[in-house]
Amino acid sequence: MAYLRGHFVSEDEKEEKQLALRARSYSIVNDTLYRGGVCAPLLKCISQVKGRQLLQEIHTGMCSSHIGTRVLVGKTFCERFYWPSAVADAHEIVRTCPNCQKHAHYSKFPPEEVHLIPPV
Repeated sequence: MAYLRGHFVSEDEKEEKQLALRARSYSIVNDTLYRGGVCAPLLKCISQVKGRQLLQEIHTGMCSSHIGTRVLVGKTFCERFYWPSAVADAHEIVRTCPNCQKHAHYSKFPPEEVHLIPPV
């Protein structure tokens, strides 16, 4: 947000170009950060904690659908929310859900890898 508002100036030219490329997708409307999206013109940027709560609610909430990673992330984007680690967070929820692992046709992960893998 500081870069978009003009409050951040990088001394490194390479970093400045990278920030400019990344910032093209974002805009600030009424002090709220938004990202341009495919499903909707603007996706509201939320924190990773709120994003995980949203994913968990969609995946196991009242209308629990126990859907796969891509569809789960797609639903959150269609609800007009975005955070950078959405795909990884959705993958972790699906991978660690006992019902999904129990009723899945097959598992891409051997049983010993079902436990959380520390992020790199």
